[in-house]
Amino acid sequence: MNATGGVPLSAIEEFFYFDDRPAYPCSCKFRLDFSGELDLSAMETALRVTMRSWPRFCSVVNGVPPVWLPPREDIKLDILTGEFPPNLLDLANGRGLAVRVFPSKAGPALEFLFHHACSDGLGFFNFLSDFLVAYGVACGSHQITDPHCQRSASVPGHRPSGWRIARCAWALLREWRTFLNKPAALVPPAPLAKDLRSGGSRAEVIHFFSPAESAALRRAASQSGVSCNDLMTRNALLAIKAWRTRFPGDSHDPMLRVAIPCGTRRSTSSIDPGASAVSLIFLDRMESSISDSPSFLHGLSREILCKRRLRSDEAFLFLLEVARLLPGGVRKHVQANKCLSSLVVSNLGRVLRSCPLPRDSGRIVVGNAILENISASGPLRPFQSAGFVFIEYANRINVTLSFDPRVVSTECASRILESFVTMARDERSQGLEASRQT
Repeated sequence: MNATGGVPLSAIEEFFYFDDRPAYPCSCKFRLDFSGELDLSAMETALRVTMRSWPRFCSVVNGVPPVWLPPREDIKLDILTGEFPPNLLDLANGRGLAVRVFPSKAGPALEFLFHHACSDGLGFFNFLSDFLVAYGVACGSHQITDPHCQRSASVPGHRPSGWRIARCAWALLREWRTFLNKPAALVPPAPLAKDLRSGGSRAEVIHFFSPAESAALRRAASQSGVSCNDLMTRNALLAIKAWRTRFPGDSHDPMLRVAIPCGTRRSTSSIDPGASAVSLIFLDRMESSISDSPSFLHGLSREILCKRRLRSDEAFLFLLEVARLLPGGVRKHVQANKCLSSLVVSNLGRVLRSCPLPRDSGRIVVGNAILENISASGPLRPFQSAGFVFIEYANRINVTLSFDPRVVSTECASRILESFVTMARDERSQGLEASRQT
């Protein structure tokens, strides 16, 4: 805690805080689709109860360097029924979360929009678990049995120790070549520079695999000797490559960089379970080298496994710690006009597994509703016009492709996702054929 009584932001929180700009909001969006009926009054009660134990979403960020200040007592978080207004989130005024409810084709849906400095994907699922339990209690259909609903209503800091910084520096020595590379943007930025400066926006296209397709995908990955995440990362690169070949005049062989978020929480960590505790590892590939060959897939898998085991994600955190000491701090280096990565591929894994609510075929039952599907999308940075997010819920894998509609049309995004799904179904067919033979 500093002299103002605030808690300093961690390096990654500063990165997300300064990376937020009107044209590129640094926010994440989670969507929950229900069947049945939702009780708006019970939801508002549940949200108030949950927010008492999750102060980050209504805490104020201020000062130089920025610090977390106590939540403002005059802030009331309402559940909206219309679209989210542009630039709704504002940490300077304690607005790190927005919620809206709206009707969809299958039933009611909830959307949560939160600032990435307040939480990461896995941390927000802890919040969602508490919220769903509180909603069940408000509906009178569930008793609190989850100890995580009784969280500390404080904003603990998590400054790195000297040993952690030394370990991060060692990771940077192993990764220094990666940070000297210059990745290319997916879309040539020059003709579009005029549009990129206004009207921040993000759109999504989503595909849900059936439980049978999801099981076949996992089986195909296992039979190939890789993880399902490796397989989908390779397919994402192939889909992007197939789409990029349609750009006329782009004859050079660019280097594409995939950024993969990695959680930095450990089993013994004292970090707030809702905090943004994440870093990035980077995979660089020349576009011409991307192929559907087994050797490319296994090379990708080995590199991801090696970087995770060697904790290469800590190299990025060390660069942020160094940036804090330089003139201009993290702000200057984050908002530099350059491409950090071409594409983000995030796998949130199996979500809400520890939520104590009753289940129906793996789906959470709360009140008079069943949580049918969950999807999520992350922020897009300048020169980064698309990103994939994978989630598994109720034995179903879904993929969300978020894109910048100012530079990528919905038709193009749909083609990219269709290409990805086609490749996944080919893998599924191979998995089913192999299972029949055994």
